[in-house]
Amino acid sequence: MNLSTLLAGVCLMVAGGSAALAFSRRPAWAGGLAAGAAVIGCGLGLVPCVGVLLGSPVEVLRLPWSVPIGRFTVGLDALSAFFFWPSCR
Repeated sequence: MNLSTLLAGVCLMVAGGSAALAFSRRPAWAGGLAAGAAVIGCGLGLVPCVGVLLGSPVEVLRLPWSVPIGRFTVGLDALSAFFFWPSCR
């Protein structure tokens, strides 16, 4: 269970919303794109959440960043997985 899967799910949901906005003149396409991206994105996001809630160790993703002070760090512990769970149901 990889934290990059969670970030991919979130990015997919954002991309689906952006695509729906771009296709706003065709409501059927916009709704289909948004719904499809939401379902797939939430499915991807739930995989690491379920793992952490079932007892897997805390997951941390650290990526290099061009900001002088540090790097991009995202973590998923049991508390954050608990609060992320309802957003993907």
